[in-house]
Amino acid sequence: MVRVACVGDAPLTVAGQETSLLLPAFATSTAFDMLILCIIVFSLAFLQEFLRAEYSVLEARYASIVAHSGNDTGSERAPSSQVNADVFAKASVVRLQNMRTVYHVGLSFVSLLVMTVFMSLNVWIVAAVLSGTGAGFHVFQRRRAEAVASTGLLKDGGGAGCH
Repeated sequence: MVRVACVGDAPLTVAGQETSLLLPAFATSTAFDMLILCIIVFSLAFLQEFLRAEYSVLEARYASIVAHSGNDTGSERAPSSQVNADVFAKASVVRLQNMRTVYHVGLSFVSLLVMTVFMSLNVWIVAAVLSGTGAGFHVFQRRRAEAVASTGLLKDGGGAGCH
């Protein structure tokens, strides 16, 4: 094991092919095992960026539906069609709220998993995490930016950050 840098008591290491992540089943002993593990970690980090982009799209849809659900007075429509439109709008809001919840839990799980894997402080695993998040952001940034911009959240400075 070669120490590259120290973070407190934990060294950032180039451990070669011997490392273990999360479970004993994910222990590596050969260079090929390490390559497969790095590909899995890269894919997990890429998935995290995909989920983050899709979550932004769901947020934009939800904000749009909520903003427009109260604007229609229904003066041109018959009362029965207004009731049907209100029921449809409420069903859409509930469906989107459920989807947002599922995506939020999934994104939280994947983010915590990526963080835990990153904390192995193995240089190859850290490189796989950073490469995966970088590639995922590069691929999905346009979709995410369009979704956020379509809601007007960038005009007041809110909504673009992670918190």
